[in-house]
Amino acid sequence: MKKNVLDQKIDHLISLLTENRKKKFFNILNNRTRYLTIVLEDIYDPHNGSACIRSCEANGIHDIYVIERNHTFSLKEGTAMGAGKWVNIIKFNSKEKDPSIECFEYLQNKGYTIYGMSPYFIKHKNNYSLEEVPLHTPIALVFGSELNGLSEITKQYLNHFVYIPMYGFVESYNISVSCAIAVYSLRHKIMNSNLSWWLSETEKKEILYKWLSKEFPFFDSKDNI
Repeated sequence: MKKNVLDQKIDHLISLLTENRKKKFFNILNNRTRYLTIVLEDIYDPHNGSACIRSCEANGIHDIYVIERNHTFSLKEGTAMGAGKWVNIIKFNSKEKDPSIECFEYLQNKGYTIYGMSPYFIKHKNNYSLEEVPLHTPIALVFGSELNGLSEITKQYLNHFVYIPMYGFVESYNISVSCAIAVYSLRHKIMNSNLSWWLSETEKKEILYKWLSKEFPFFDSKDNI
């Protein structure tokens, strides 16, 4: 059977990789997941946002959702260490509809349970410590802005709160540290479960083509994957 155009393009670009680079691409792709994602709401410090992106990429998290209500999200390459090149950053900044509502309705339609990160245990609301988060549905973990935390609109869309237990005098971690701890912990639990957390073959193919197009920029990819 004759290969379609996308397969032909992928075969051509793969042939340009060294064997070691090819193995790395496929190993990373096989460990990518959309079962866990994070949402960054109105992060204004590019160092914090970039560190979150770096932690997600290092833990195989492919999609990061960014809500831009009052602040435009930007990457600091020295902090992100190129991570933005390999992940899918989806921004919500509509002027016609509240960007938080737009983001959470989008995630709900995709079957995610939405968890808001909180620095402490919140009474009268379904909540979990990080170690207790159930895995039976895809997880969207929301981080609020550095100064004000989660917005009131966001809190209305949360299914649960999540907190990281603290054992010292300080009451919270920096947002980028919280993100690193949370994605590592949840990713480890997901990988060691019986869940189908990996990407479909179609998703892998689409992402691979996008990566290869970035590896060889003379190949122009306009696909929104």
